[in-house]
Amino acid sequence: MTKVYLGKYDAMCALGSTIQEIYENMKANRTGLKNHQFTFGEGFNFPFGKFENSNLTAINKKSSLFNSICLQNIQHLLDAENINLDNPDHLLILATTKGSITSLSQNKAEANLSHTLSFLQKELNCYHQPLLISNACVSGVSALNYAHDFVKTERYKKVLVCAADLISDFVVSGFNTFQALSEYACTPYDENRSGVSLGEAVAVALVSNEESEIEIMGGASSNDANHISGPSRDGSGLALAVSKAMKAAQISDFDLINAHGTATNFNDEMECKAFHLLDLQDTPLNSLKGYFGHTLGAAGLLESIICTEMMKSELALKSLGFKTLGLTQNLSILQENKKIPINKVLKTASGFGGCNAAIIFKKNEEWNCI
Repeated sequence: MTKVYLGKYDAMCALGSTIQEIYENMKANRTGLKNHQFTFGEGFNFPFGKFENSNLTAINKKSSLFNSICLQNIQHLLDAENINLDNPDHLLILATTKGSITSLSQNKAEANLSHTLSFLQKELNCYHQPLLISNACVSGVSALNYAHDFVKTERYKKVLVCAADLISDFVVSGFNTFQALSEYACTPYDENRSGVSLGEAVAVALVSNEESEIEIMGGASSNDANHISGPSRDGSGLALAVSKAMKAAQISDFDLINAHGTATNFNDEMECKAFHLLDLQDTPLNSLKGYFGHTLGAAGLLESIICTEMMKSELALKSLGFKTLGLTQNLSILQENKKIPINKVLKTASGFGGCNAAIIFKKNEEWNCI
C-alpha cells in the first residue's frame, strides 16, 4: 500500500518568519510570549504570541490579513516545490478555528470561511475547491490526518495543508469569559499553572507519496460528547483517539510525545489520565505552548512541523515553563533539552466540544540523510 511522507514545510509565528528561525529560537529556550493590551469593554493585559510587525508589513495584502497571510505562505511553498494546484491530483486543505474573524467589523463577507476558500481557489488557480477543516483546536492535526488518508488511498498524489489563526479581541474575550487566560506566560503541567497563553501562526506543509525523511504513519480522532468547552475528566476520549492511531500505524511505543498541553487545569489533568490509560506515562513528553502560545487551529500543524525538526536533529525540546509537577499522576515531562534518538513521535491535540486527534510520525530508516 502507498506510503505517505511529510515533504517540505514552513511556518511563521511569534518566534520567527521561517521554520528555521523559529526552531533556532526554541533550541535557545526563548519565548515569543509578550504582554499585549486588549480592549473589550475594559482593558486587559495578557501575554500573547503575536506576529512581529515587520513580518506583517511584508505581507502583500490582496484581501483580509488572514486571507493574504495564508495565500503568501501557500504560494511560497508551491514555488519552492515547483508544483501547481491546477493539477487534478493535487488538493489544498485549510485548517482554522476562526479564519478571518477580524473582518467582521469592516467587511462581513470576508469573515465567512467560504469566502476564504473561494479567494484561495481563485488566486491559486486550484482545480479542486479547497477543503476546510474547522474543528476547534484539533483542526491542524485533523487536516494532516485527512491529507494522509487522501494520499494513502491514492485519491490525491499531493496535498498541501495550510493551518492558520490570528488573535483578535473577539478570540481573547471568548477565552477570558471561560477564565482560561493566564496572567503570565503559560506553564503547562506545572503546579502553578493558571491558564492558557494564546498565540497566532500560519504553517504550511506538503503531504505526498514522494519519499522523504519523515513518514506519516497514520492518525485518528474522537469526541468525548462531554461538554461544550470542558474535556472528559477521565481522559477516555483522548485515549480512544491515540489507541486508534496506534492501531492504524501499527506502533505501540514512542520516543517522544508532543502533547496538547494548554496549561489549563482540566486539559493537563485529562491528558495525564489519558496517557496513563495507554501506559505511556514513562515516555518523554513536552508541550510547546510556552514558546509561542496556543495557536488554535494552527497549533496541530505548527507543532507537528517542530516535531519533525526535533526528529531530524535528535533533540527533544523541554516543556518551557515547567518546573514542578502539578498533576495527580506522574508524567515524564522534559525539563531540559535532551539529545536522544527520536524515531517515533506521537502528536496529540484536544479542543472545545470534546474533540481529540492524534497523529504518528516515524523517521524513514531507508532515507539517506546528507
